[in-house]
Amino acid sequence: MSEKTTRDDETPLPFAHGIEVELQVIKKDGSWIRGEEILDIFDKLVSNAKAFLDNKIRASRVDSVKRKYKQSTQTEEGERGSRIVANYEGPDGKTGEYTLVGHDPNVTSLTWILEVATPPCTTIEELAWWTQTLVAISYDALPKDARAILISTGLNPTQEYLRNLSFGEHHHILSPSVREEVRIAVYNMVRNFIPHLIAISVNSPFENKKPTDEVSVGEDDITRAPRCKRSIRLVKNTTQLGPSNEFEFIPYLRSPDKEGFAKHVNRGIARMVDLYPFTDYGTIELRVIDTQLSVPRRVGIALILQALALKAKRIVEAGGEIPDPGAKVLAANRSSAISAGLWGPFRPMEDTGTEFAQIYNHMISDDGTIDKKCRNRFVGDAVASMFYLIRNELEELDIVDNPFIQPILVSVFGSELSLPRTTGADLQLDVYAKSGMNMVALMRSLTDITRECCTNWLFDPLEGTPQLPTWLCWWKGLEPEIVPVADRVFAGQEAEFVLTLRNTGSRSLDNLTVNCTIEDTDRNVSEQSIVSISGIDQGQIHVERIVFQTRKDVTAYNIIVAIGLGSKQVTIANTINTYWMRVQVKPGTTTQFADGQAPVLFSGNIETNYPEAKVVNCSVAVVSLSKEVVLADTEEFLTIEGGETVLFDNSDLPKLIIPTAASQGVERCALRIGLEDEDGSEMARAISKPFYVGFVRKEPQLVLDADLRSVYNPGDLIMGEVELFSQGREFGDAA
Repeated sequence: MSEKTTRDDETPLPFAHGIEVELQVIKKDGSWIRGEEILDIFDKLVSNAKAFLDNKIRASRVDSVKRKYKQSTQTEEGERGSRIVANYEGPDGKTGEYTLVGHDPNVTSLTWILEVATPPCTTIEELAWWTQTLVAISYDALPKDARAILISTGLNPTQEYLRNLSFGEHHHILSPSVREEVRIAVYNMVRNFIPHLIAISVNSPFENKKPTDEVSVGEDDITRAPRCKRSIRLVKNTTQLGPSNEFEFIPYLRSPDKEGFAKHVNRGIARMVDLYPFTDYGTIELRVIDTQLSVPRRVGIALILQALALKAKRIVEAGGEIPDPGAKVLAANRSSAISAGLWGPFRPMEDTGTEFAQIYNHMISDDGTIDKKCRNRFVGDAVASMFYLIRNELEELDIVDNPFIQPILVSVFGSELSLPRTTGADLQLDVYAKSGMNMVALMRSLTDITRECCTNWLFDPLEGTPQLPTWLCWWKGLEPEIVPVADRVFAGQEAEFVLTLRNTGSRSLDNLTVNCTIEDTDRNVSEQSIVSISGIDQGQIHVERIVFQTRKDVTAYNIIVAIGLGSKQVTIANTINTYWMRVQVKPGTTTQFADGQAPVLFSGNIETNYPEAKVVNCSVAVVSLSKEVVLADTEEFLTIEGGETVLFDNSDLPKLIIPTAASQGVERCALRIGLEDEDGSEMARAISKPFYVGFVRKEPQLVLDADLRSVYNPGDLIMGEVELFSQGREFGDAA
């Protein structure tokens, strides 16, 4: 099928939403980059990112992004340094200025915090696009010669905690146009679930190259770390987050009392708390989230906040009031979630008479009934109860089967590949334990995860289809699954997956439609097919096997399957990643003289996600852009280490010399570089920016070719051949 571009409608959000993400720029071994070097890296990163952003905007397949974006500029602002500021249409339809990339503005001293911030978004796809794009351009913009990496986690795992130096994500929800009573209700609702939100987002289990307690792997291959803190960031950073004690815990609000709020939390800067309802932007700011591993986790948390906010709005509109579990309960559960994530012990609220309290405190049976005899034991149980509370809002917003919330659901409920109650912190501890307590392996894994997220907005390291309870999925009984034959293939080869539809219900499923779409990471549709299924009998499995061709320049393919059953539709997704190689080359000068002696100067880099070292044939050619001919070329075999960025220059290949006779005058040229494997298959190709080649003009030459004696007498004849080198000049008949 010919390639085309998706034009699916975007999914609107009930409220405007923005996300700030704090990323770490550090050395490959995890150590801090010191002094002027880190400032130079930041300046170059921002400058490079501006060009990458322009390209991303032009290629965007999200209509709201292209419509709202006006322009962006690189600016300097005192201690904030260099940053990218965009003019973008806000929720009110007016264009405003929004800082997209730069230093963390709250840290005035030397910092390793790179902050990327989305503008306020009004659709899921818009929010996801900005979240991934800003991280991706920052990753791509890192100067290759800096040997720096970008990782997404709440603390630097290899260093001791420094005061206020931690890495989190701040969610801004609502806008100035929201009514005050709704704003207060949303704040109170989100406040009730701060422990739950912490539990699903803990992602900082290491400090100074070790966890806080012992980690072990049992004979069942399950990693156990019962006393290891899951968010050391929230344990340590008490000046910018909290308060953690019940007496100063952020208060339940009955009116918009900004001064009373500040007095209660007892902070020099009142907004340096877990949740702040009085920002200058007319938003509510949630600050407790550790920096997450992937785009879907960031967007998934945003979707939960949207559903909680919509629930609060509905309660207020119906004349109700948001219940208050009490600061004592919230503070205890906050501490528990920080320590153990979804496995933390849960303390129920004391008021048990309301429906809210019944749901908040008790487990939910698979059929959707509240089990009043069984209280929630762990915070993970309480998170499931939170989903039950907002189940109608989740269904209304069509969120449950949205690909961007699937990793959160996998963390809570588990999948065929992951155990329930597995957070980002648990994943890090698992990698560390199963590598023999190897911090180098953990850093390599974190680097790889960030790189994969930059090339695919649906990637998350916790894989599989969430095992949801019946009350959360109307399609229970229909168990669809996408099973890649290989999780990763070489770019340019065929990829294959199997779609299975299993009927585990008590009756046959009739008249199903299956719409299968295969998208690349730029949302271009590579393949699309629609299959009608007359029926699947009870206990039967319907199988569809699909093969498609990958391209060398695509890093991953997302498989999105929409299954229609009656008037409803369920969507599932999976990803097939590719092993890829990228190459860049740039000329060493803007002007090169072709005198037959001076070599062409150039430099470049090769980046790959291959797991092992690879020998490639690297060829570099000087190409005339007007004549489309090769003026000179050279090649050499290079060894590329797996997962590394390899820097090279002209000294690594035989000299590239342009013959003087290759052309005349001045030619506008470019360097063309190609990489081939040992079998001659192309792996990557790139063209440099143009440069100019000046050909040195030489006068005609006469050369005598003869065997000469050592002595001649006057009048002797010298016998030989005379050669005329015209150097491209034309001579008349009289010459």
